[in-house]
Amino acid sequence: MRKTRYLLLVPAIALTLTACGGSGGQTSTSPSPSPILLEPTPAISEAPSPNVSIDEKVFNTTVDEVVRVLAANTDGIAHVSIADVDPEIDEWEAQGSSVAGNYYSYTIQDGLAIAIIDSAQTGKVQSVSVTALVDSLSNDAAYDLGCYQATLLAMFEPDSDRLADVEADLNIQNASFSDDNIYFAYGSIAEYMYMISGGTSYLSIDPK
Repeated sequence: MRKTRYLLLVPAIALTLTACGGSGGQTSTSPSPSPILLEPTPAISEAPSPNVSIDEKVFNTTVDEVVRVLAANTDGIAHVSIADVDPEIDEWEAQGSSVAGNYYSYTIQDGLAIAIIDSAQTGKVQSVSVTALVDSLSNDAAYDLGCYQATLLAMFEPDSDRLADVEADLNIQNASFSDDNIYFAYGSIAEYMYMISGGTSYLSIDPK
């Protein structure tokens, strides 16, 4: 059964404004947190060992900073705040273009999780993703899915014009959970993939 999604893809909040999915376009009037995501940068180890790669692509932010700002931007709007969730933490082995680090999994609601991978060398974030098992989502969880997707897109795209292009290319608002599809988008500091496959929705955000 196709779930109703509540999405309001908003102008860029760039880690400064509060906005996310829901009817009525609710926003926060509380002071806005300062931007923390600057641009992806290769991190250089101060004292690399011969067997450690120093060429890693990361965002200029940490897991704690992403969680703090994401929580501030969804405060009072999402049903469940990521700040109230204790993550499961596992070691992440280097694979593909990623380096070794830690994998933080935050279960927001049944069927909805946010994952953040950092670098063991620098502690900087190298990937963020949102996974949803569509058939497991309650209406509240579907609302939170739209909220977190929209907020993360705006957090990682500081340019409002580029954000509009990213939203259009990913087609999250119009994509059907019942049809398998994959979409790609490229912002000013990040590249995005949105995939629907076998009833699973997956959004990934990685440094360019």
